[in-house]
Amino acid sequence: MNSHLQDFTPLLSLSQLSPEQPVLFITGSTGGLGAGLLPRLLAQQPNAQFVMLIRGADQRESESKLDALLDFCGIESTERARMVVLRGDVSADLFGLSPADHALLAALVSDVFHLAADLRFDLPIEQSRMLNVDSTRRAIALVREAGQSGRLRRFNYVSTAYISGSQRNAFHESDINIGQEFFNAYEQSKMEAEQLVEAFKAEAPVTIYRPSMIIGEAATGKIRNFFGIYEFLKLANMGKISVVPAEPSARPDLVPLDYVADGLAFLAQYPAAVGQTYHLAAGIARSMAIRDIVDIVGKTGHFDHLKKLPEIVAPDAFSSVVVGLRMRAFKNSALSILLKSYMHYLTFERNFVVDDTARLLEENGIVMQPIGPLLPAMCSYALEHNFGMKVHPKAA
Repeated sequence: MNSHLQDFTPLLSLSQLSPEQPVLFITGSTGGLGAGLLPRLLAQQPNAQFVMLIRGADQRESESKLDALLDFCGIESTERARMVVLRGDVSADLFGLSPADHALLAALVSDVFHLAADLRFDLPIEQSRMLNVDSTRRAIALVREAGQSGRLRRFNYVSTAYISGSQRNAFHESDINIGQEFFNAYEQSKMEAEQLVEAFKAEAPVTIYRPSMIIGEAATGKIRNFFGIYEFLKLANMGKISVVPAEPSARPDLVPLDYVADGLAFLAQYPAAVGQTYHLAAGIARSMAIRDIVDIVGKTGHFDHLKKLPEIVAPDAFSSVVVGLRMRAFKNSALSILLKSYMHYLTFERNFVVDDTARLLEENGIVMQPIGPLLPAMCSYALEHNFGMKVHPKAA
């Protein structure tokens, strides 16, 4: 994308701010984590101004996307005055901003939150690099320029715990590239992007955050985007899957949105977090086996309309089951398509080391709730909101 996306300069409204007033620049604010983080940052920093980079065909569309986000989050309309929308794109040079706007943003910004990423698992590595690595280079360039203003406080970069790739042993927060292989281009591109940010720690105040699989908030199950486990629940609810190949004892790392968002908001203001990397994950000891997750979900009553819940079948026995289901029909099924992205997450257990981070957060009142009791709320919210679809899944 070579053309500049900006038609005018909304940043001019911030040009008269005092040097002490924080200006937080956020990419990816309309995503799932962004929807959890924004309300916490607004409450935490009542004197701050916010600049949101949001894609749109024009400024009006970008503004409407922010309005939809605020409505979803239940943010008071009075808070809208603290937000400036920049119509831009992390995949474009200078984030799609004019050189003048980019320079003005760098002169104003005090904190950068780079949340934006392409989460698709099935892209070629070259495309994932363009979307995840190159966008991180652009964020680093902005932060480097912002450092010259004297206003910069922190560069907050959201990576993923799944840069661990094929590593079966404990994966520590100090580990990045330890010779692991990767199950998809998303994991690899995020690892490569994190390497850039890690090297940048020598130049700027940087904190890296690695969430695992984010599910809804603990008490309500509320979440904006339905990925991962939700995609299997959606197919199950529609009666489109009868068996799932998975290692029944494998423990996927599920973490509630509020734990990640609370942890990130706290650490972004925690002085000792500069230069550190944090696993915002459950950890293997606090994760549940797939068979136990299925058992709890089945007992919620939400899937009583099914004749029976999908059966968990060990991967080595799945091929014979597929033959019984007719191979051609399976290859064209929604489950087959889903497994191309998620098979390894059902069979390969990750061991993210979280002890130090969990202890620090607990000492500051941020405690991750056990996953089991959260699953009913997760299912309720997903079903009540049709997994984000306009047409009800049962009728799709």
